[in-house]
Amino acid sequence: MNVLLDHITAVIVGGFVVIILLSALTLRSTESQETTRTYITQQSLASFTEVLEADLENMGMQMPAGVSIIVTYTPENLTFWGLDGPEGKLAQIGYTRTSVGTRDSLTLYRVDRFVNGVASGSIEGEVTQFELTLLDNRSQTLPESSWDEVRQVRVSVERLTAYTPSDERAAREALRSQGWESTVRLLAQE
Repeated sequence: MNVLLDHITAVIVGGFVVIILLSALTLRSTESQETTRTYITQQSLASFTEVLEADLENMGMQMPAGVSIIVTYTPENLTFWGLDGPEGKLAQIGYTRTSVGTRDSLTLYRVDRFVNGVASGSIEGEVTQFELTLLDNRSQTLPESSWDEVRQVRVSVERLTAYTPSDERAAREALRSQGWESTVRLLAQE
């Protein structure tokens, strides 16, 4: 009888050990997936903002006299004259924010980059913020009539981490975002 109880106890203890090990393995796997997704989001955001920052720094370079640097501007869209590519050719460069849907009451956007009217890259997916602000020498917001006085551009980009847990409660708790904000000084205006 004691042998039978010992075997039953061993089976129960062994079962608990297996369950604990499987739980730890599952948790570690989930954390690893989330870390990978966060890294991918960061890299995507970093590569896009690197191009954006270079474009803004080169805004107005090699401009002919009497031509306005800014072609069109709203806080969501900006088209300007600047240098593009490694050759540094004068081009009309634009960034446009387009709504693509919603998620948990957040509006999601896609931001497209255009060079001379032709699509030249984008940041897709779950962009929740893309705002551009034109500033003067004192970092004051410029009114529409003063676009020729632009010396800096403040940029704010935020993107949700591409993380979609299986259950709904976890999905609400998992909304994390990666942001990038910078004020870029125009090299042509220094």
